[in-house]
Amino acid sequence: MLQALINRYDAAVAAILVDPRVAVDRSNPPVRAYLELLTSASGLADTALEFWISEGAQGRFYRAGPRGQMYASTIQSVAADSPDQATFVVCSLRSISIVDASGVELSAEGGQSAGSVVAVRSDGAWLIRDLTRTSPATCPAPSSEP
Repeated sequence: MLQALINRYDAAVAAILVDPRVAVDRSNPPVRAYLELLTSASGLADTALEFWISEGAQGRFYRAGPRGQMYASTIQSVAADSPDQATFVVCSLRSISIVDASGVELSAEGGQSAGSVVAVRSDGAWLIRDLTRTSPATCPAPSSEP
């Protein structure tokens, strides 16, 4: 269930990044889908939305890079903090092309990143309370496949 949560998180972020201008409207379906994955106490949402609004204002749009999807994340380890809280390490492969409104590539991002995620169960659903970047040194070496 935690892997499914991270998969939904990756998909929600990618849906917003296609046109980050949508981040200005919390009622927009992709933004709502993203917010529904986070606890209301999480400051993560405000920080991310502000960044995405800024990206959209600058005319920066995101597309999947050569791997075919922006993010592919895998949980590496899980620690059950309590029956309703878990902390886990996730490794993510990024494959992103950043383009302007005409589709001209401005830059590209790839490689591996890692994070420590705290998830809590609320009303039977697992939600992300915190996501902190960590060193990807503990992640397995990425495959050379595109």
